[in-house]
Amino acid sequence: MVDAASGGLVESLVRLLTEFGRVAIGVDPLTTILLLLGAALTGFSVLVFGYLTVGAVLDGLGDLIPSPSGPGGPPRDRE
Repeated sequence: MVDAASGGLVESLVRLLTEFGRVAIGVDPLTTILLLLGAALTGFSVLVFGYLTVGAVLDGLGDLIPSPSGPGGPPRDRE
């Protein structure tokens, strides 16, 4: 049952990409430009929010792992 479902999935995916490519390139230049601009904006947004999410997760994990010198770090010499 898994083989039949995955075969249909792969076939549908190939057909989807073919149809999308035909619409993106075959209609007119403005459509192609708008699709590429939308893809660039979406990709940029995903990268920025992914970066922020990874930073927040790592910051949260940093609070769970105690540092050897304590929460404030090593004391600095005041001159």
